[in-house]
Amino acid sequence: MLENRCQARTIQVDDGRECTPNPFAAWAWRRGIEFDFIRPGKPIDNAHAESSKGRLRDECLEALWFESVDDAHQALQA
Repeated sequence: MLENRCQARTIQVDDGRECTPNPFAAWAWRRGIEFDFIRPGKPIDNAHAESSKGRLRDECLEALWFESVDDAHQALQA
C-alpha cells in the first residue's frame, strides 16, 4: 500500500441499503471516513452518482441476463 496517498474525509451517499451497516460502512469507519447522507428523496444532491447508477441499470443490469455473480462481474468488466 502507498503510505502518502490522499484519503477522503467524507463520502457522499444516499440512505439506501448499500450504506447500512455492512463491510463498506465498516471499511469507512476503520479509516475515519464519515458518510455525508443526501437528503431523503433528493437524488439531485448527488446527481453524478445517481446518473452513473441510472446508466448502469439501464445499459447493463436491465439489458443483460446473468447466470451468477461471477458472470455479472465479467460482463461489467467487459
